[in-house]
Amino acid sequence: MAYDIGQVYEASVDITADGIPVNPSQCVLTVTWRNPAGPQTSAFALTPGPGQGQLPPPAPAGHVFYDWTFTEPALYKFAWVPAGPGAPTSDYVSCRNYIAVMPLAEAADWLGVRDSRQFPKVRMALALATKLAEDVVGTTVCRRFVDDFIPGSTRPVIRLPHAPLPDSSSVESVRSVIDGGPAWGPADLYVNPAAGTIRLKSQLPFYFGPWLATYTGGRIEVSEAVVGGTREILWDIWATQRWLFADSTEPEMGDVALFEGRLPPGWTPPRRAMEWFGSEQQPSFG
Repeated sequence: MAYDIGQVYEASVDITADGIPVNPSQCVLTVTWRNPAGPQTSAFALTPGPGQGQLPPPAPAGHVFYDWTFTEPALYKFAWVPAGPGAPTSDYVSCRNYIAVMPLAEAADWLGVRDSRQFPKVRMALALATKLAEDVVGTTVCRRFVDDFIPGSTRPVIRLPHAPLPDSSSVESVRSVIDGGPAWGPADLYVNPAAGTIRLKSQLPFYFGPWLATYTGGRIEVSEAVVGGTREILWDIWATQRWLFADSTEPEMGDVALFEGRLPPGWTPPRRAMEWFGSEQQPSFG
């Protein structure tokens, strides 16, 4: 399960010797991750005694823990090295910026899930459904993109990778990747928010590419068409979790059509989802 920024994760390990839980004299936890500044590392030497970041009292024996607060999205590695008995071990935990186009309660109700213990699974499926919907309709949940890479050398018009944009003032900067190359700010640009395209007010082309763009993408208002299509994708994703109410194991006519060459094999958004998206679909061009 992915964690959100600000959430606390209890990193823990159970130390055993010959299958019997034992408390080591010390246990070192090293947390590593990477951000735009490069590799990051934090290490903690935990010694016997109760409390945060410490070995627990004798009961339960061998259980070592540390409460880690996530401050930025990344894939974190938690590596444990005990002193004395026990072997080194490690685990990976993901922290992401969670995005969703509808409330968790609405998604659970749509799926007919009443057991709150299943909500973490619904939440993960909803985030995936939102991302898959954005692959079709473009960015929906407003968020900032820093230094998006745009290929090319000279272009009269640039299309930002994560269109549409909330408004015409959403672009902060566009700059050449070349040292000493040109850079343009909001006052230099004409912005088409719906298409996510920009051009220079000077009517000159962008030059000395490739370029790096910093801007905010997404929709101020999410339409019912986008939400409806995302619901259909969510329903399809949840098929493997329905147990007795799972999809039929026998192929239906629609499944047969997929494998007879009408559409490429592999997962595609459900037909109903594509119908709901309609004119909300974003074009893809370089």
